[in-house]
Amino acid sequence: MINLKSLKLPGRLPGLILCFSQMLILGVFAANALTGVNDNLLSAAESGNLKEASRQLAYGAHVNARNNDDVTPLHLAALSGHRSVAELLISKGAYVNASEKDGGTPLYFAAVMGHKDVAELLIAKGARVDTLFIAALLGHKDIEELLIAKSVDINAREKARIQKLQANQTAREEQNLWQKVQSSEDVRAVQAYLGKYPNGNHAAAVLDKLATIAAIAARREQQLWQQVQDGENAQAARAYLDKYPGGSHVAAAREKLAAIHKAEANSPKAETTIRDCPDCPELTIIPAGSYDMGETGSTHRVTLKSFALGKTEVTQGQWKAIMGSNPSNFTSCGDNCPVEQVSWNDAQAFIQKLNAKTGKQYRLPSEAEWEYACHAGGRQTYCGSDDLNSLAWHDGNSGNSTHPVAGKQANAFGLYDMSGNVWEWVEDSYHADYNGAPADGSVWQGDGANRVLRGGSWIVSPRVGRDARRNWYEPGSSYYNLGFRLARMLP
Repeated sequence: MINLKSLKLPGRLPGLILCFSQMLILGVFAANALTGVNDNLLSAAESGNLKEASRQLAYGAHVNARNNDDVTPLHLAALSGHRSVAELLISKGAYVNASEKDGGTPLYFAAVMGHKDVAELLIAKGARVDTLFIAALLGHKDIEELLIAKSVDINAREKARIQKLQANQTAREEQNLWQKVQSSEDVRAVQAYLGKYPNGNHAAAVLDKLATIAAIAARREQQLWQQVQDGENAQAARAYLDKYPGGSHVAAAREKLAAIHKAEANSPKAETTIRDCPDCPELTIIPAGSYDMGETGSTHRVTLKSFALGKTEVTQGQWKAIMGSNPSNFTSCGDNCPVEQVSWNDAQAFIQKLNAKTGKQYRLPSEAEWEYACHAGGRQTYCGSDDLNSLAWHDGNSGNSTHPVAGKQANAFGLYDMSGNVWEWVEDSYHADYNGAPADGSVWQGDGANRVLRGGSWIVSPRVGRDARRNWYEPGSSYYNLGFRLARMLP
């Protein structure tokens, strides 16, 4: 630093220079301080902090301070929709028609963001209204109407521009609704287009869409009615009446339901159970009926007689009572857990001994019987519900183990664990599709190289456990997720 006293300057000049230097330093400090309070005022206006904005104004912040984009505190208050801050700034002298570097005013900012209350305040305080603001209002019709009403000097050319903007907005709204209609099968959603745009650009196409939806609905109704006709299932008849209370076949469906109820009065009902010995599995009587077997697109019609099916999978305790041993991996799970690690051949050996003990005709169910019992007159994603967790142990909830049988929700026939816990062997040989499959639900034999399993297990994902999914292994294969349930002939 220069020592002014060491310089040989005449008279009072050194003192004057020192005084000037001190004033310069104070000026720079004051400028920096003012910049700070201005920045604080801009921040308070943007955040809507009324108390802080008042404080910064009291500290000397300039009410029309600008940032690098020439944006003022009033711009930011309008942009953020803070009416109380805007009122404060205007009362302190803020310019209501201040322009930022791109020409936007506080009113423009309020209009673009849809802050009608701020826009009303600015207009009341003298904000200029012109077409620029109106053009920015697409999507904010209430503000658009406000500004048009307040714009006293709109000429014919400007009115034409406004009308064009409004027409373009209407066209966009119509196009958006049309796009929704195209991807919808809901009659009410499609009719909403015609209600709003009866003479719209897509009215003819919407009418075609309604006709297509009606045709699809009629076809689906006919398919469900065909299921009612082909079977003796009361649940299918009730499903038709519930879904189509004003349908074409309501009277016939009611007659069918009455006939089914009359026949059921003299025959075993679903969930009627039998047990042939203390160690035998409990069986549920499955009523006769018809259904479409397989997944959509590869189905075939099957009509079955009544039969008995195990209420649960064969348990470890039941296996030990007949065979005297336990092949299961999860022995610690207990006697009430499904027996697993058994092959198709092992299941046949168990059945042979059980038949000898009881004199009955136990067997594995056919694949058609198994799937019919899974559906239980409905058509859910899994065996009895669309909610897998409510009725199945799978890889998402099993904890990598089997669980005691009947621990989850039963399906409509009173059968447990048809989805999950262990894969279940059926009698059929594996075929890649249903071409040539028996229509009466009997076993479909083949070369016997592979046998079918159904239902998924504790170790597979929900997708694999869907009602119509299939698996297959060689008949000698035994794994810790393979088990079975029994079927039995009725007298």
